[in-house]
Amino acid sequence: MAENLQALGVPLTLAEVTAAAPPEANVGRPHFAQTLVDKGIVADLSEAFDRFLGDNAPAYVPSASLIPAEAIALIHAAGGLAFLAHPGLLRLAPGETARERLAALKALGLDGVEVFYPKHTVPQIDRFQSLAHDLGLLVTGGSDFHGANKPDVPLGVVLNGHGVPLHLLPPALSPVPGA
Repeated sequence: MAENLQALGVPLTLAEVTAAAPPEANVGRPHFAQTLVDKGIVADLSEAFDRFLGDNAPAYVPSASLIPAEAIALIHAAGGLAFLAHPGLLRLAPGETARERLAALKALGLDGVEVFYPKHTVPQIDRFQSLAHDLGLLVTGGSDFHGANKPDVPLGVVLNGHGVPLHLLPPALSPVPGA
């Protein structure tokens, strides 16, 4: 991205972006956008994405991606559990069902699914909770908090009012004794 921006005549270096990012951050487009704002090249983050960094903008570089089996294996090798985030936003192949996709991912080692997500409707929440139960997958949820990159999204609050039920939390993490 830095090379693309420089080719467009934008005076920005990777070193500047890295220096401005939080320590140990995985530097990405939001950090480039903030640096463009900080240097006065654009007025705000929206302009940075519209002019330079958005999916169809001239400085955009597609991110490298892993196939699900590789991603799940890496997560497990690091001692983590692999969850599918916001399945309601999945792009399924023609004729493919969410059940089929989740079952295929479960066969690769998927541990769970994010059922509670701000953009999921109540019917989606019910459907994904049922699918998780049927397939033996763990259930989780989140607010889609991304820090300063999404300042309107608070940490730990699912915005549509459908938070993660306390009974799903392990007892050691539950804020309510005996929940």
